[in-house]
Amino acid sequence: MIPVRWGPRAQPLAPVAAAGRGDVARRLGERVLAAPGAWRVIVGDRLIVVLGADLPWVDGITYLGGAPEAPRLLHDCRLAPSVPGDLLARAVERSVPGFVAWLHDPDLLVPLAEAEPVHPPALAAWLR
Repeated sequence: MIPVRWGPRAQPLAPVAAAGRGDVARRLGERVLAAPGAWRVIVGDRLIVVLGADLPWVDGITYLGGAPEAPRLLHDCRLAPSVPGDLLARAVERSVPGFVAWLHDPDLLVPLAEAEPVHPPALAAWLR
């Protein structure tokens, strides 16, 4: 295995998702619930990823985008991997097939295939 390091990207990627963990996830979930858009979400243990256009903002979120050579692998729009994106995407696909978000600090791969339209009662229950 070749270690992957992430560094600044010369030109940020266009955001297609926003992610938050811990308190940031809670604030992002509250924001989505307060002003729902045409978003899809996936939630986990103190984690939320919101996909779509006109993404919400809360302090501390990470905007995610997919590079042209690896559009199914979303990661921080401001960062670029130390290895070619298409090779990285193929390696990730072997572990987690499909549309995936790579979150940093600590590294976590989040499968996004089951993201669903915002359902306010379910999101409210997750926030509790």
